[in-house]
Amino acid sequence: MLEADPAQAPSRNWLPLEEVTLAERLKERGYATGFVGKWHLGHEPYHPVNQGFDVQFGVTNAGHPKSYYPPYFSNSDVYADADNDYYLTDRIADDAAALLNDFLKGDDTPFFLSLWFYGVHTPLEGKQERVEFYIDQGVAEERANLHAMIESMDQAIGRVIDMIEEGNKLDDTLIIFASDQGGFLETPPLRGRKGGGEALYEGGSRVPLVFHYPKRIPAGISRVQPVSLIDIVPTVMDLVTGEVPKELHGESLVSSFMKVPDQEGEVILYRHYEDKFGALITPRWKFIASLAGQNELYDLSSDAGEANNLIKDYPEIGMCMERRFREWVQSNAAFDPYQHGAQSGEPGNGGNECIKN
Repeated sequence: MLEADPAQAPSRNWLPLEEVTLAERLKERGYATGFVGKWHLGHEPYHPVNQGFDVQFGVTNAGHPKSYYPPYFSNSDVYADADNDYYLTDRIADDAAALLNDFLKGDDTPFFLSLWFYGVHTPLEGKQERVEFYIDQGVAEERANLHAMIESMDQAIGRVIDMIEEGNKLDDTLIIFASDQGGFLETPPLRGRKGGGEALYEGGSRVPLVFHYPKRIPAGISRVQPVSLIDIVPTVMDLVTGEVPKELHGESLVSSFMKVPDQEGEVILYRHYEDKFGALITPRWKFIASLAGQNELYDLSSDAGEANNLIKDYPEIGMCMERRFREWVQSNAAFDPYQHGAQSGEPGNGGNECIKN
């Protein structure tokens, strides 16, 4: 997964209009489409209504609000009419509910609702009565705010799901829940968190990915293979059309819903603007590349908390994984830190076998 920080060259902070979004692909197949919440993929010329969505609500290019109470944003008049006590997560949920109601009361036109909450991004600001509830339970104030924010989002999601169920569409609706990165606060026993140079550790990169689709996906299954959010679009297209467009990056996860994968998957993480700028993850091993050459290797099967750096104990595995990571960077025409001073170990000669034992 490529991640770019708009504040760091050579990144851009918009989604080019020539890119074909999931909304555009579904719209071509007769879907009604709507977007609610955080966009963060460009200002007005690049907004969702110009990227395949019929309607949009609550959209700004802000990465996070100024406050979860009005005025929400520093440089946008979105929701400028909101009452002073209107919590932003509730406002997003209300708009999603109104849009969903329009979808459900119409004909049998299939719909695609893309719903992105600004919470639980900073500032950590929960509803005061719920913050006080958690503080009374002995939770520290900062984490009490986070708990309260998660609770508000959870209730909002439950409200949407209840509406789908009441509309007799739950069995025929694919629901996907995911997060873009780990939390602002650490989540032991995992190491790291969002930002702060720790985003590539499991606490910053291991996130939930939940699919609910009773019509096609068996209930109660769980998989531990590493996957990427890039796999979502191929998976949706596979479920909708039975095939995956060849030009898409990522892989369909549909076969994984039916059985445990025969082959071990791997995921690339890439953040060129920090010292720990990239990672290659397999079900067992995780390699982290460092601009300063202080590379790291962890055995996730026995050390999910990444406490023991094994780069010196398994040099061949480390070199092999670094080589595979470099090949990926070069094959994707990404900004190549190795061409701009990043230190490297020896390339290594190992093939796929070097990370399967």
